[in-house]
Amino acid sequence: MFHIHEKSAQQKLLQQESNPNQKHRERIFRPRISLFGLNEDEVRSRYRFSTEVILELYEQIQQDIEPNCERNHAVPGMVKLLSALHYFSSASFQGTVSALSGISQPSFSRHLTQVLKAINKLTPQYIVFPSDKAAIQTIKDGFYKMSSFPNVMGIIDCTHVALSPPTEDIYRNSKNFHSLNVQMVCDSDMRILNLVAGYPGSTHDSYILKHSSLHAILSSGNLPEGWILGE
Repeated sequence: MFHIHEKSAQQKLLQQESNPNQKHRERIFRPRISLFGLNEDEVRSRYRFSTEVILELYEQIQQDIEPNCERNHAVPGMVKLLSALHYFSSASFQGTVSALSGISQPSFSRHLTQVLKAINKLTPQYIVFPSDKAAIQTIKDGFYKMSSFPNVMGIIDCTHVALSPPTEDIYRNSKNFHSLNVQMVCDSDMRILNLVAGYPGSTHDSYILKHSSLHAILSSGNLPEGWILGE
């Protein structure tokens, strides 16, 4: 039996050598996602943003996510961004989103990290607690117009973002699931003014506030009087 298999293998090898021009199987490239062909309702449903906002975001991070090579099938920056936004908005698995995006799961994982880093670079530009009196008064006016409550500089709360159970039990929160405890402050237009996202789920809300940059800002004495409302 061994000699039969050995002979068969030798025959296959001779056939390959006699036909050096035999073509390899061609790679199949799936169609990649695009904004083209989608109406505005479909764009908002899939990505949770308008076309205008997506294009503006792409313009700001384009240099960080466009491929730096000239391969014919390199993944364009817009495909990376749309894939990431779809992943964020759908709460689906990477394999599912990558299949719909027309890229492989390993590629999607790499591009997701690339997009996240590019977006995080914009954080100091957009998530800033105001320091001048005029900006704070604008926030106060917004809250007063909404609820007739005076001198409100922001609304604060914490939320638990679930994650896969790590080895450390400190990530288990009071509701008995593993999470990060994320603190956020918003103005009356739901713009984020301050964000803290580095504490495990077991951390108390008051501890996060006391150890945040916001606490230092509010304790500095450089801001006009006002309230940060929570709960």
